[in-house]
Amino acid sequence: MRSSRLSRAAKAHCLLTKTYNTPALGNLVDPVEELIFISLSRQTHEVNTARAWRAIVESGGVSGIRAMSVSQLEALIRPSGLSWQKARWIKGALEAIESRFGQASLDALQVRRTLTSLCGLARPLSAMASHRRRRGLK
Repeated sequence: MRSSRLSRAAKAHCLLTKTYNTPALGNLVDPVEELIFISLSRQTHEVNTARAWRAIVESGGVSGIRAMSVSQLEALIRPSGLSWQKARWIKGALEAIESRFGQASLDALQVRRTLTSLCGLARPLSAMASHRRRRGLK
């Protein structure tokens, strides 16, 4: 019964994808950049998130952030709100990634393990994974 439901759902998904394509959600290719973008978007309007992200990109992206102090990053991302907390979190996350992997980048296999170990992300990601398992998704 369950496998036939999943099979029907998979067929429906394929048909819908062929008909309507897969929507582009605007995710960034680089997981570290995506992590920074998501942290900027917490509790703020998307226009302000975009302003803060644009400022980061114009300042050199991840490598620019690595060269900044927390106070410089805070001033840069001020449009996103809660800039003091976000700047500390972003710098801490980059330092954790660099100390663990020797560089501020992650491959696909390292992403989930790393994200769940960062302060503030373990519980939401675990809950999301549990929900996906209950729903029969990978």
